[in-house]
Amino acid sequence: MGNHGILNQSTTNKGNKKMIYKKITVALEKNYGNEAIYPLCADAEIFASIAGTKTLTRATIKAIKGLGYSIEVDGGCKAYL
Repeated sequence: MGNHGILNQSTTNKGNKKMIYKKITVALEKNYGNEAIYPLCADAEIFASIAGTKTLTRATIKAIKGLGYSIEVDGGCKAYL
């Protein structure tokens, strides 16, 4: 699903600690009035696979955030996950 997964981590030095920022990229769509969160990067696809689904749920997104990932919504949608 594109090359979004290639650059899903960045690093920065803060004092003596090296911080790693992890993010996944998703797309939000409405299907017959239901929200669908589609994975757009390799890590997001892995999370969907682990969940046994093709899309991600808000509960899965919450768990992913609990692992320290940030969520980037692609496609100009300004919804908050």
